[in-house]
Amino acid sequence: MNFLNKIESILFQFIPIFGIFMYAAYPKKLVDFSNTFLGKAIAVGVIVFYSFISKLYGALACAIIILLYQENYKEGFDYVNEFKNQQCKKGVLIYKNVDVNIEMTEHIFPELKYRNKVCNPCDESCEYDIIEQKLETEKKMVPQKSNDWTDKIVASISNIPFNPKKSQESGAEHFSKYK
Repeated sequence: MNFLNKIESILFQFIPIFGIFMYAAYPKKLVDFSNTFLGKAIAVGVIVFYSFISKLYGALACAIIILLYQENYKEGFDYVNEFKNQQCKKGVLIYKNVDVNIEMTEHIFPELKYRNKVCNPCDESCEYDIIEQKLETEKKMVPQKSNDWTDKIVASISNIPFNPKKSQESGAEHFSKYK
C-alpha cells in the first residue's frame, strides 16, 4: 500500500504542473484537445482522481476544467461576433457589397458550420460555429503593416538603383563619382 501512496502523491503533484505547462505552452492545442472524446475522458478522470483524495481538491479540479471549457466557448463566441460585425448589414449577409442568398452561405463562407440547419447567420436565432483554423490561416495570409525601423531601412536600400554591369567593373570606377 505504501507504493500506491507514493504513486498517488506523485500524480497529485505532477498533474497540475503538467496542466499549467501545457496551458502556457500550447493553449490553443490544449483547448482543441479538450473537445475530443479522449480530452473529455481525461478531464473526468482528473476530477474523479482528485475527488477520491479530497472533496475540496475534486471541486477545485472541476472548477479549473470548467474554466478551460468556458474559455473555449468564449473564444468561439468572439469569432461569431467578429464575423457578424464584418459581414452583416441591417440583418442581411453581405459579401463584396452584394447580398448573399442563404443557400449560398456554405459555399461563400466555408468557415461557417451550422449546428442544426442552414439559416441566416445575421439572425440572432441562427446557431452556428466558425472553424477557427480557417480564420487563422486567412489572418496569416494577409500582409501585416509594421512600423519597425528595419522595414524603413530595407525600403530605403531597395530604392537605390542597381546596375549589374557596373558591379562587374573594377572597384576604382565605382567610387569615381564620389570625388
